[in-house]
Amino acid sequence: MPKVSVIIPVYGVEKHIEKCARSLFEQTLDDIEYIFVDDCTPDKSIEILKSIIDEYRPRLTEENKTVRVERTLTNSGLHAVRKYGFQFATGEFIIHCDSDDWVDVEMYRKMYDYALDNGSDLVFCDYTKTYGNKSSDCVFRKNITNRSKDAILERLLTSFDLNPVWSAMAKRELYENMMFPTGAMSEDKTIMIQLVWKANNVSYLPEPLYYYFQAENSITHTVSREANIQKFKQVTANRLILLNFFEKENINIPQKQLVAFFFLMKIGFMESFLKDKECRRLWKQTFPLKIRQIIFNPYINIRLRLHYFRTLFSHFI
Repeated sequence: MPKVSVIIPVYGVEKHIEKCARSLFEQTLDDIEYIFVDDCTPDKSIEILKSIIDEYRPRLTEENKTVRVERTLTNSGLHAVRKYGFQFATGEFIIHCDSDDWVDVEMYRKMYDYALDNGSDLVFCDYTKTYGNKSSDCVFRKNITNRSKDAILERLLTSFDLNPVWSAMAKRELYENMMFPTGAMSEDKTIMIQLVWKANNVSYLPEPLYYYFQAENSITHTVSREANIQKFKQVTANRLILLNFFEKENINIPQKQLVAFFFLMKIGFMESFLKDKECRRLWKQTFPLKIRQIIFNPYINIRLRLHYFRTLFSHFI
């Protein structure tokens, strides 16, 4: 059994896949299984990847590292690719890596050893948001001081900082019977909440070992009204998956935390939705919260509460 299985979705990353693959193949941990999933990418990503695999093949063999490249039947999206890759994973632990990002060469060794040293079945680490220019790098610290299941679950429900699945290494059995997300929006949160609830012992390694690449032009990237509605529906579907999970596991979430959870899953769509009559109808239909439930909710950042009130007021006066 490999120590770690790494699942890497591949789509439209011909400019980035080489850096990602090299950072993976140069890991100081031996006995790793790399599962690249080609989501019917239309560019040369897979050609580039295979050339890097050929270059590293002798080293991979020596270090007992295996590589497999699988392909989905149709372009399915990140959420479906993670699920598809899981069926091939045989490692003791599972972690994800996006193919336009890269990792510290010691990331998986440090996380694996930390899990063993602490008897943990789930380990978090910090990460760095980068634009490819070191001067603009920003380190995101999770600062997990309370590692109890309830405390971490509360963090996941009421914030965004623990969401990324690529900064959490989990025992493979935690993924068994996973209620995988059906849409790309909030898919990380949908997975992480289930992993945390199933975990017996959670550890936190306070080192930024993952590099999350954010292209400069993606900040100002705009999407159409139709795309926004589609994403909104994906968030709503994943919210229902988690509600079903809470019911199945008999998890009693405090009402104010649940309100914060609903609110944060949709906050990114609020402004664009309130400007459009049909979108406002959809918002009210799927997000029937009273204003006071948000304005006076201690689990929602005060800045977000004020932003919500100002936005709501400006569109309904």
